[in-house]
Amino acid sequence: MTTEHPFNNLQASGGGGLFVKWEETGQQVVGIITQMDVVRDHFAAIDDKNAAMHPRLTIDTDMGDQIVTCSQAQLRSKIIEAHQTTGLEVGDKIAIVYTGIENLAGGKTMKTFDVVVKTPEAPTPPAAATKKAKPSAADLI
Repeated sequence: MTTEHPFNNLQASGGGGLFVKWEETGQQVVGIITQMDVVRDHFAAIDDKNAAMHPRLTIDTDMGDQIVTCSQAQLRSKIIEAHQTTGLEVGDKIAIVYTGIENLAGGKTMKTFDVVVKTPEAPTPPAAATKKAKPSAADLI
């Protein structure tokens, strides 16, 4: 006798898609934001009323929908900054590039990102004069 797994009928927020896991330097997600919401830190206890909240973006890419939960400190900060400066909305084009790991005091590390947002009415930025050694999100928009 087989029983149906309780997760079979669950759908990810945004109607599905691949959740992005940042593993390799240079990894990138480029596309149009189709949905935005906020989620609780998944490491927080269920009854923790002070749990951190993280922006979550569903991005329509060449590979289909990809879901980016902005729980990494720098990515979260850059997405919030983009929202405060450009108004970050559904329909905006976004490029996120994982640029590596930065060593911090006390032996800690932090994943680093390059984030560029282009609103539909924004002009296309001029091409860079020289190619950068590290991948840049600006080169992708």
